[in-house]
Amino acid sequence: MIKRTLKNKITVIFERKPIETVTIEILVKVGSTYETKKLSGISHFIEHVLFETKTRDAGSISAEIDKIGGEINAFTWKENTSFFIKVPKKHFELALEVLSDIIKNPIFKEESIERERKIILDEIKLWRDEPMYYQWILFEKALFSDNPIGNPAYGNSDSVSSMTKHDLLNFYKKYYVPDNMVISVVGNVPDVFKKVNNKFSDFFGKLSEQDVKFKEEKTEMKELNEIRDMSHSYMIIGYRAPRRSSEESYVFEIINTILGYGMSSWLFNEIRTKRGLGYGVGVNYEPGKEYGYIAAHVTTDKKKMPEVKKIILEQFQKLKSINDKQLNEAKESVAGQFILNNEEGTKLAHLLCYWEMVDKVERVRNYLNKINSVSKSDIAKAVDKYFKDDCCIVTIEQK
Repeated sequence: MIKRTLKNKITVIFERKPIETVTIEILVKVGSTYETKKLSGISHFIEHVLFETKTRDAGSISAEIDKIGGEINAFTWKENTSFFIKVPKKHFELALEVLSDIIKNPIFKEESIERERKIILDEIKLWRDEPMYYQWILFEKALFSDNPIGNPAYGNSDSVSSMTKHDLLNFYKKYYVPDNMVISVVGNVPDVFKKVNNKFSDFFGKLSEQDVKFKEEKTEMKELNEIRDMSHSYMIIGYRAPRRSSEESYVFEIINTILGYGMSSWLFNEIRTKRGLGYGVGVNYEPGKEYGYIAAHVTTDKKKMPEVKKIILEQFQKLKSINDKQLNEAKESVAGQFILNNEEGTKLAHLLCYWEMVDKVERVRNYLNKINSVSKSDIAKAVDKYFKDDCCIVTIEQK
């Protein structure tokens, strides 16, 4: 892995990998966490409208990549908006040209803005209608209260409906600047830094002060419930947890795996295998630059929810009595997940951008050593520190 900073302050990371494809990702360090209430969802809105430039319409951009068998996509999350292309390695320069055009030369046509506005409003309805997804929106909002970290990436119907072209342009000009971007390239291609520099050497700008300030809040017990006409219920129980740059984040990788990775995990075993209390069972540890949380989720019947809740909270506390065998198996599992995920070029390209965004990409090299250094006492300390009586419980309950 090689990292360089271009003269205009774009960070470029190259991982040479002996594969027949090449993936390029451009990550912009802006997402829903950086939005005001009035502009909630604007990062996601901009992601949609950038796929039309001064020289390419939306159809021709996808056609250029489709006709060579490539993939092009983008996504918006709390702290980043990412664009990527994966192609056969001989088409590296075409992929770079298309991505650079999207980032540097969007046209923001009124008709395109209105078309994408309708699409996004439909997306918002879709997320709201699907409880499997919407439970996480409720959970994050409850866990982080008025902190912008709890904002959903898609915004809300009122804010998306009222955004103007002027709003979109101003936000784009502020955040789509070189020192707020990371570019990663994964594959076996030559002259990466020279070619990236050639495409971006005419791209200038500097990030100004953020409009949104993050608030450190005292946590407290929170419960949120919705009732819907459906055949089963959803429950999430979770806590705030360390951000990615914290040394404790490696401890939580182990905790996450013990509690919720696969059918042999503690929660799956206790809730589904032994007792048949729920169908979907898992745990998510979500660490970012400014935040972190860990949460167990279960799909069950409302009559079984009290028992499921009791089991989840007991299993969180049971971590304090983990034995050497369980710890070593969890470490092996985390290492295996890490290796398998990074075999694929697209996932690795995003991993490199993500680590550079949240801290610094060089920490990837030491990830497995950090995982292997986690001890039983580290886990016990984390349980005492984070798994207190201030958990957040969100349920979407059947009538």
